[in-house]
Amino acid sequence: MIDLHIHILPGVDDGAKTVYTALQMAEMAEDTGTDIMVVTPHANMPGIYENTYDDHYKEKFRLLERTFQEQHLQIQLIQGMEIFVTDDVVEKLDRHELITLNHTRVPLVEFDFNEHFDYMQTMLQTLIDHHYQPLLAHPERYRTFRYEPEKMALLKQMGVLIQVNKSSVLGHFGRSIQKCADFFLNHGWVDVAASDAHGVRSRTPELDDLYYYLDAEYGLAETLLEDNPRRILSPAKVK
Repeated sequence: MIDLHIHILPGVDDGAKTVYTALQMAEMAEDTGTDIMVVTPHANMPGIYENTYDDHYKEKFRLLERTFQEQHLQIQLIQGMEIFVTDDVVEKLDRHELITLNHTRVPLVEFDFNEHFDYMQTMLQTLIDHHYQPLLAHPERYRTFRYEPEKMALLKQMGVLIQVNKSSVLGHFGRSIQKCADFFLNHGWVDVAASDAHGVRSRTPELDDLYYYLDAEYGLAETLLEDNPRRILSPAKVK
């Protein structure tokens, strides 16, 4: 399986704090069927996690790759970010201060959970107008969609891709978020499911339970955890 959204780069956000924790997360993921991970630390979040694609990011990534190799982990690591959308997000992407998933034209983007729909729609269209295809992270957690999930139809018509979280689908974030994720899944609007893992005790990286649930309830496990993620990450280096 491919985990397209995971906070495993150590010491840069609210995910893995140390290399040891990152290793624990990777072992849990590998033991339950994950063979590719896209490293997606929070980025461009003003005053909180202002990560960019700089030497610090690159060195952290190389260190994690070396550690995986030394520990004989078979998981392939791929570069990415979870980008908080601001007015200048296109300029930062164009300057390569922020990066897309595997350096494709697909950025993983997020908004404040209470953001107005109109602003989301405007900024996603701006990205599309500049030849990016945004993958919107966990919209089932956003207030606007929990109250009016049918609004997602407008974003799908624009060409926005949608990623839902394991914890949302399985009900770990509460019934209203699970209902929203279910609405999206039943309408065929979801393109990717991912762990959005942050650690080893809660929001963990195992994807096997999500795979079984998506297969049993929707028949979409391979599509959302293997086929679509692989398409999104191509044509660059995915084995």
